[in-house]
Formats: sequence, structure tokens, C-alpha cells
Amino acid sequence: MYVLFHGLRHLTADELRAFAEESYERACTFGGSVRAVGFSVGGLLAAWLGQRRPLERATAISPFLGVSWIPHGLTARAARLALRVPNRFIWWDPILRERLMPEHGYPRFPTHAVAVSAQLGQELLRDASERAPAAHDVQIVLNTSEAAVNNSAATALARSWARSTHQRIVLHRVKGLPASHDIIEPMRHTAIVRHVYPALLDLVDR
Repeated sequence: MYVLFHGLRHLTADELRAFAEESYERACTFGGSVRAVGFSVGGLLAAWLGQRRPLERATAISPFLGVSWIPHGLTARAARLALRVPNRFIWWDPILRERLMPEHGYPRFPTHAVAVSAQLGQELLRDASERAPAAHDVQIVLNTSEAAVNNSAATALARSWARSTHQRIVLHRVKGLPASHDIIEPMRHTAIVRHVYPALLDLVDR
């Protein structure tokens, strides 16, 4: 239970960068082209790699570049403030708490991990405003009824990419979903997954 609830307590931006880089290097050992696909913070890392490494394709699904209810322009300040106060764990569902399914997920998250992820997102946005992505193909998938991450920040990233490269930048908005962040977990939202997966698979494999 300690790992389940506290494994992310001391997460750092350096660890996120190292994980992304290590994943890329390992994928390269298999030869051929490399594609990166990620969701939420994983979507942030897929986009981060797409900015820096010559991927064949980077697909960021609901990438975490900030919190939905914090204005995009205030994200950096909010992240610094969150890191100055004690780290707190917040339940995704304050009623179900540790009973929240699926079991392989994590039922609560530390505020400091959210803050360092947001700071990495700000780093990505700055880099994207200064130079073109290294990936040959970059795309972002957003739920128009997103409940957790900041879609405005992801849209700003797509705009920066579009201004800095002649490559086609895909910004795919999924409509008709309920207010939700998790749009890929089949054990939690079966109906959502049936609606979303065909489009996601087409984007990744097109």
C-alpha cells in the first residue's frame, strides 16, 4: 500500500526527463523508426520527446500542461507556489478513495508531483515557441469536455508547433464525451473507450 499511495511523493522533473529519454533510447535499440504515445503526464512526455528527438510520430493524448481550472498564464506561478507549501495527497474520488478502480491505477496524487509536471510542461511550451519539433509528425488529442488538464495550454503548444514548422500538426478534438480526464482506461469507462479508441488507433497508425 505504501508504494500505491506514496510512490509519487518525491517525483522530480529530472526523473520525468530521464524516464522519457531512457524509453526513447531503449526503443531505438530495436531498430527502425520510433513512435511515442502517451496519456496525461505520459502525453506530456510524448510531446517533450517529440520536441527533442527525431521520432517518426509523437501522439500526446490529453497531455498535462497545466490544471484545467488554473488559467494557462498563471500555471508557472501556481506551480512555484505549490512547491513552497507542504506536499499533500488528494483523492481522485473523495468518496470511493482507495476503492477507486482499476486496481492498477493510483487513487490519489501528490500536489508536488502535479507542480513539477506543470513546470516541465512550461519548459516544453518555451522550447516549442523557440524552435520546431524534432519529430517528423506531432499530434495532440483533446477531450473537448476535459475535466482535469488545461486544453488551452495544449492548444497553445499546437499553435507554437504550427508556426515553427511546415510539417502538418494534428490537433484532434474528441467531442461528445462526458466531463472526464481518463478517456483510455477500459476498466473504468468502457463506453468512452469504445467511442475513443478507433480514432486514437487511426491517429497512431495512419
